Amino acid sequence: MITFVLPIGSELDYKYAFEILLPSFFYHQKLEDYKFLIIYKANHKYLLDQYYLNDEYNYDKFDFLDEETICTDGIPEVTYYFQMYLKLKIAELVETSHYITLDSDIFFSKPFSESNFIEGDRCYCYIVKKVDAWIKRVMVYLKIKVDYAINQTPFVFKTALVEQMLNDIDVEDLIINKNCNEYGLFFGWLLRKHIFKK
Repeated sequence: MITFVLPIGSELDYKYAFEILLPSFFYHQKLEDYKFLIIYKANHKYLLDQYYLNDEYNYDKFDFLDEETICTDGIPEVTYYFQMYLKLKIAELVETSHYITLDSDIFFSKPFSESNFIEGDRCYCYIVKKVDAWIKRVMVYLKIKVDYAINQTPFVFKTALVEQMLNDIDVEDLIINKNCNEYGLFFGWLLRKHIFKK
């Protein structure tokens, strides 16, 4: 089983999520079993209810989590980076060995199953032969050197490794204050620990 995680930040993101992303997910998914976590803002609960309570799809495998239940120390004002932080912090609540983070503005374009994301205990990612600004920031703060990067969303995380990273470095500071991103930080941490394998 695998978990999908979707933090929803803005009002427009609800429209994208429930009118584009989730219909494509339901149409193309061929999973034996899965869990889906939607992280919402408390002041957007009415939007969440408006969409999923009036929808034709079955949300039995979905859990809806208020972001304040994940981060009890308060919510920063930098929503964009906070969404990235939530994609890592959620590992503390994920019950599966792997999870996939999504953004509201993506969609699935062909049938998929768990084997499209993981093989055995390994996560799939796409190697990019160019270092972007996100990876450059991570290189500075984690003191690593790399000449390639990896894909963005959807991104597959190994839950136990994310939990290790959360305990090893100050992820919140690196994302919220230093403007690193979630997948770049995870990638950099894996390289620093000599865990990442092409």
